[in-house]
Amino acid sequence: MNNISEVMAIIPSGVAAAPGGPWPYAVAILLLAAGMCWQIWRVKQRSRDLRDRQERVRGLESLLAISARIHAYRDPDHLLGEVAESVRESLGFRMVLLRIYDLAERTFEARAYAGIDEAGVQYLKHTPVSLAEFRKLALPQFQVSNSYFIKHDMEGADQAMAGGYTPDLGVREEGEWHEEDALIIPLTSPEGEIVGYLSVDDPVDRKIPSLQCIQMLELFAQQAATAIASADLYSRLHNQNQELTRSADRLRYHNELKNNFVANVSHELRTPLTSIKAYSEALLHGRAKMEEEAQREFLQVIHHESEKLTGIVNNLLDLERMEREQVTFNRHQADLVALVRGLEGAARNQAEAKNIDFSVHLDRDEILLGVDADLVRQLVRHLIDNAFKFTPSGGKVHLSVMDGVSSVRIVVEDNGMGIPDNKMSYIFDRFYQVDGSSTREHGGQGIGLAIC
Repeated sequence: MNNISEVMAIIPSGVAAAPGGPWPYAVAILLLAAGMCWQIWRVKQRSRDLRDRQERVRGLESLLAISARIHAYRDPDHLLGEVAESVRESLGFRMVLLRIYDLAERTFEARAYAGIDEAGVQYLKHTPVSLAEFRKLALPQFQVSNSYFIKHDMEGADQAMAGGYTPDLGVREEGEWHEEDALIIPLTSPEGEIVGYLSVDDPVDRKIPSLQCIQMLELFAQQAATAIASADLYSRLHNQNQELTRSADRLRYHNELKNNFVANVSHELRTPLTSIKAYSEALLHGRAKMEEEAQREFLQVIHHESEKLTGIVNNLLDLERMEREQVTFNRHQADLVALVRGLEGAARNQAEAKNIDFSVHLDRDEILLGVDADLVRQLVRHLIDNAFKFTPSGGKVHLSVMDGVSSVRIVVEDNGMGIPDNKMSYIFDRFYQVDGSSTREHGGQGIGLAIC
């Protein structure tokens, strides 16, 4: 509008033709000014709309960058911490709490924090939110978009916020964010289930968040929920793969042990059988020409090797019962001292045969226990046999029984070859032998200590 004629052109024809002629010049100026103000308002409105769009674009770009960052995390705990920090750093709130739903406990557990002091963290960590308490936060009167804004002076706010953490935000003006206000943004799975929620506090601008701000938080919450689900799935798959790897390693380990066991048992059975066969054939074919003393020696060898076979077979039967979990316990009052004394004679014979110094120390003359005497006797015998096996001629084996306040200790010590530290955790495994090679010096099937 550059001149009066343009102004007059927009005046309704009926008004312009009214009695008295054209409108006064001043009226035309006012109309011109009004038109210019309207145009300026439109320009400013468009400018504001453009700034809002630009701000929203920047917000979305920031959100995409944050989303890409959090989706790169594979460890759930680190991811949760990054989610909370991202809200604090980029989405306009100084305090952030992230709770995740615990299906077993049926509560929302505090898992990540940003901008909250240590006292608040400790309080939140030990104050889970039940489903019933969460439903009080998610009442329809609090709903804004898909979130829930609980303003401190709204009806039902006191009940919804009861027992919650209230930070000290200092003095606030009317219309500003209050320390008892809360904004809850649910985290929803692709199936529509609530898996957790963000609770944000203390906006940077101190203002009540706009709908646009809340919707931006909801977009972020969707991305966070997807990232958490992905990290949780990755973590489960990783753990399953590790467990499969450990299982495969255990299978290989036990397969190797069983292969060694079969080879060892074959050798352990063949050796006495060979002796029995050789000495019995000698007796069968040459008895008439043998002196009585020689016959007795041959029979003693046969008897000794038969005892070895019996021991091997008994060990195998014991192991088989353990594998099938058919071991029964017959507990009754037994004197541990008498039990050890009963084994001492045979042990001294073994010691004498190998030129080993064998000694026994008993704390008391009688130690009564409610135990399965046969199993305890077998335990002590295996420990003594194991010590004699690995102690060289001229060595020492010491057995002690010590009565404590609430327990009894049975200790077998020797000065034999010892057990390497890295093998210590395996010696009670079935079929395991410290020296499992085919050229090993000491015999055995690797099941004596396993039976213990």
